[in-house]
Amino acid sequence: MRIGIDCRPLSKEKTGIGYYLWEILNQWGKSEIPHELFLYSARHFEIPPQLARSNVRICKRVFLFEPPEVWMHTILPIQLRKDHVDVYWGPNYAMPVFPFGVPSVLTVHDMVYRVFPKTMKRVTYLHNRYGMEWYVRKCDHVIADSEHTKQDLVSYLHLESDKIDVIPLGVSERLDQSSQDVSDKRAIESLGLNQKPYLLTVGTLEPRKNLTRVIQAFKRFLNEQRFEDGSEPLLVVVGASGWGGTSEKIQHDLDESVRYLGYVSDAILGVLYRNAVGFIYMSLYEGFGLPPLEAMRYGTPVLVSNSSSLPEVVGDCGLYANPYQIEDIALQIAHLYRDGRNSELAFRAKIRAEMMSWDAVAKNTLGLLQRVVTNHNAR
Repeated sequence: MRIGIDCRPLSKEKTGIGYYLWEILNQWGKSEIPHELFLYSARHFEIPPQLARSNVRICKRVFLFEPPEVWMHTILPIQLRKDHVDVYWGPNYAMPVFPFGVPSVLTVHDMVYRVFPKTMKRVTYLHNRYGMEWYVRKCDHVIADSEHTKQDLVSYLHLESDKIDVIPLGVSERLDQSSQDVSDKRAIESLGLNQKPYLLTVGTLEPRKNLTRVIQAFKRFLNEQRFEDGSEPLLVVVGASGWGGTSEKIQHDLDESVRYLGYVSDAILGVLYRNAVGFIYMSLYEGFGLPPLEAMRYGTPVLVSNSSSLPEVVGDCGLYANPYQIEDIALQIAHLYRDGRNSELAFRAKIRAEMMSWDAVAKNTLGLLQRVVTNHNAR
């Protein structure tokens, strides 16, 4: 089977969707799948190491072109036909509008553009607003990260339920592997945290991540608690600079209690997860939500929003708060900090995270691609 894949998410600093594709390709390399992969992009990108070292046949096709959205609708469909691929997989919501003669599978990670349109970049919103309904109807099958996203697709786009497969995401080992040679103590000191206890939050600085309320709630928590001199915890914020004025607001709120580290390497992120007293994720909407799961893998207790897919991901292994109510967030931060890493909650979180693997995600995705090709050939 010849599988064509849009690899644009690998051509920049990886965030959620980039890691999603990276992990699946890495697992396919590790498993030595007997298929040929055609990896397409309008920009240079790195092939995951397990895939690069494997015997899997790879054809890397880079056509430098700006903007990439135009490349997807013009150059990509022509190349798909030239390469005689058996199936196309779009891991990032989109696919060519022009026919290219092969069955296709589309991953839809969330429905932000319908649920929270004002939290998106204008250009991204317009692309989804005018393209998504066409994409999901044109493709042969859709992958959703969660049951919540599947229901959103059914509710908002009236998509047939049997056209959607839910393949929940996994928790990665890459952070452990990257941080093996990193001394936790030395790394913490280099970040200026000075061995103080800290709570961690991770996410691109954009309105949907709700970081402004998290910071306000954290400062309220500090004001309402009693700490011995010098023992107040820090709030550590990690994430790439985003848009919508969030970066500027956070810079304004920075002080001795709130530290913004920007985008960090996998090695440093692993250290931060591993040593945090607790993890906070108050996103207004998520199609899945990988960061809480990553924190849970280290036995770090988590506090997440009581909305969208996050209760589905965390289950009874975390604390919840209303993401719109600063008072509620502050109250749950107090519980999170008090219970700490030695709580029953942290123990259950680690067990739950260990049950969710990228190996299963990769196998289920490949199985779906094979099924789509079989059904297409049987028509």
